[in-house]
Amino acid sequence: MDAAQIFRALEYVSRDLRRKRLHVHLIVGGSSLPCLVHKTKPTCSGLNLVFVTPPSPKTLTILTRSVGRAQKLFNLSQTWVNTTLEASIPAELRDDVIYRTLLQNDIVFSSEGLTLLALDHCFALKSTLDRLNRGSWDASFDAAVDILRRLVYISRGRPMTRGYIQQCYRSIEIPDNTLLRLNAEYEAMYNQRGVVGVNDEYIGWRRDGLTWSAELEEYGRELSFSLSRSSSPASQRSNWEDKPLPDPPRGDRDTIREIFAGPAGGGGFF
Repeated sequence: MDAAQIFRALEYVSRDLRRKRLHVHLIVGGSSLPCLVHKTKPTCSGLNLVFVTPPSPKTLTILTRSVGRAQKLFNLSQTWVNTTLEASIPAELRDDVIYRTLLQNDIVFSSEGLTLLALDHCFALKSTLDRLNRGSWDASFDAAVDILRRLVYISRGRPMTRGYIQQCYRSIEIPDNTLLRLNAEYEAMYNQRGVVGVNDEYIGWRRDGLTWSAELEEYGRELSFSLSRSSSPASQRSNWEDKPLPDPPRGDRDTIREIFAGPAGGGGFF
C-alpha cells in the first residue's frame, strides 16, 4: 500500500466515526513510519497502531466494522490495520511512551473522527538500536538514521546529544559504540553530525558546536599533572619503604592475662 491509498482509507474511516459522533486517537509506529512520516519508502504493509486510551466496546466494534469496509472498498490487505505496535512497547514504559508521544504531537493524519500521531521518536530510535544490539533481523541502521533525521528536523537542525538519548527511557541502554556507528551512518548520508558528545575526548571527534568550560580545562590540567607525577621513578617508590616495621604482637598468654586482669584481689577475664 502506498501513502495515498492509506490516507484515502483513513479518511473514509474518519467520516464513518464522525457520523457516529466519535473521535479516536491512535499512535502509529514501526514499519509504517518510513512510508508515512520519513518518506523514505514508497509503500508499507500496514499500519502498526496502539490506542492512546482503551476504547469502549461500542467504539471498538464501530471502528472494526469501518476498517473492514475500507479494506474492501480500497482493495487493501486484511492486515492493513493491526495492533502489533502494542507488543513492542514494554508494559512498564507504556504510559511514558504515550505521554511523550502526545507531548511530541507529530501528527500523521487528522480529520473529523480520527487522529494518528507518530510514535515518540526517541523511543522509536532507542528501540531500533536496542534490537540491532540484540541481532534482531527486523532492525537496521537505515531505519535508525531515518528516525534520527526526524529528531534533528524537529530540533531545527541541531544534532542529538548522547545525554539526551540516554536520559530518555533509561531502562533501554544503548552503548557508545552503537551511537558512534549511528552518527557515522548519518554523516555519510547527510554530511553533518546527527549525534554529539560520545567519547569525544578519547577518539578525537570534531568538537564543532561544543565548548569547554574553564572548570573542565582546569580539571584537565590537574589530571595531566597528577598522571605525570605518578609515572615518574621517584613516585613509584612506596612510602612504606621509608618507615620502620612495627614490633610484632606479643603472643604470651601471661602477658595477655596481665593486660586484661581485673583489680587487685578481683578476678579478670581469664
